Amino acid sequence: MTARYFPFSQDFNGDPEGWEFTDLFGDRILRVWIELLSIGDRNKGVIKGTVEQWAPVLARKVYNRNARWVRRDSETVKSALLWLSYRGWIEVREGSEASLRIVNYAKYHKVRAEDSLSPNHPNHPNLPHSSHKNAQSAPSVDSAIAKKNGRGSMGRSMNLIPELKLETDRLYQSDPIKFKRLAGWVAQGRKHGYLETDMAAALREFWDYRMVDDWYPYLDSILEKVVTDRNRDVSFREHERRRAEEARPLRGPMSDVVRSLADAKKG
Repeated sequence: MTARYFPFSQDFNGDPEGWEFTDLFGDRILRVWIELLSIGDRNKGVIKGTVEQWAPVLARKVYNRNARWVRRDSETVKSALLWLSYRGWIEVREGSEASLRIVNYAKYHKVRAEDSLSPNHPNHPNLPHSSHKNAQSAPSVDSAIAKKNGRGSMGRSMNLIPELKLETDRLYQSDPIKFKRLAGWVAQGRKHGYLETDMAAALREFWDYRMVDDWYPYLDSILEKVVTDRNRDVSFREHERRRAEEARPLRGPMSDVVRSLADAKKG
């Protein structure tokens, strides 16, 4: 008889990454992780298919939405799967045998050596961080500057907000060679006082233009546009707030004084 249970970490509620996961995507996203563990448990830790294929499947199963909500929920699940890959909870394999692999499956199951995660895979949790110069083998932007600054991953050493960490890693993983200088771009942005939320927004807008070869100045231009648009929106809201205050009728003793002055001017 097939077991109707599977191992789950006893320390999950004390895991900072677990809290980061739910802070980003909501508590219900835990159902996605549990579903992945369930499927992986029945398939030796390997879930055949791509992130794009599994996102709508998990969205329908976990969120139980009708058809008009599936696309929105699929994007949420897709971002969550990329986060899981970024954090090393799953290994995303592409190519003719695309699959998602549960990284710690071998840790909680008795498996043959060949079934365990390859020790040379970039998402392996026990690998030392790669140097920034060796961009081809670096698992992510988060670890790209690890040896350069000697203080661990970029996320920890630079204390980036989760939104920016997620966007930098997504872009870096799309082409590690081309975007090997992405960590430097982030560092430069912080040096010049740009908000991390603005840099994250710029990276999201740049995603559809990532095929641009000379991307560094192109991304700078997008960042400037993001800042300009944000400042414009802030100014507009402030202008509307002041207009609303000026239009609000005065009440109390001061209102009588103001009306008396207005009447005197008319006379």
